[in-house]
Formats: sequence, structure tokens, C-alpha cells
Amino acid sequence: MPSRWYSEGIKTNPIAGDLLADTGALSLADNLRSPNKTFKVMVSGTILARVEIQHRNAANSATLATQLLTVLADSQYLWDPTISGITLAESERIRVVMFANALGSVSASIFTS
Repeated sequence: MPSRWYSEGIKTNPIAGDLLADTGALSLADNLRSPNKTFKVMVSGTILARVEIQHRNAANSATLATQLLTVLADSQYLWDPTISGITLAESERIRVVMFANALGSVSASIFTS
């Protein structure tokens, strides 16, 4: 799978539930099924931000797994789940959403390789 970068850009004053990054439905060709296909999530903000990384089902109607992250003001956090053994089925996705409202700027990126 070629390397890809997914992001919704910088969000100002985002509220809980706002989408920060989404891979979209991943096909088998794009999928993260083997050890050499991985993803990483980077989150940064001008303020303290709480975000939720979600593994979503193929219909994008339910969260199958979730990880809550808190990022300190004026910093960045890189989440690398390489050792967790995460695999996705056809058309599933990874996305990052705000967990709580924030007054400031927040951005998230999902990198796949």
C-alpha cells in the first residue's frame, strides 16, 4: 500500500464529535492486514485537547475499538499502535474525533504505510 496522509486540517474551537481525520473506507488493497502495513496518528493543538481514535465498521455506523488521548497545550502526540496487532476488514476505517469541546486550534493526521 502506498503511504498516505489523511487529515481534515486545522480546526478552530472544535466541539465534541467533530471529525479531525478519517481514512475513509479502506479496500483490501489499502488495508492494514499485514505486519508491514501500519498506521500512526499525530495530534497537536494550541490548547489541551482530548481526542478519540476510533476503529469503525464497514458501514461507518459503529465504533469497534477506541483509544482516548489527551494532548497538552502547544505540544504534539504521536500514537503508534504497531505492537497492538490491529487489523481491519474490507471497508473499515480509522478516524479521529474530538472527545470534548476545545477553545483553540487542534489538528490530527493519520499516516499509513
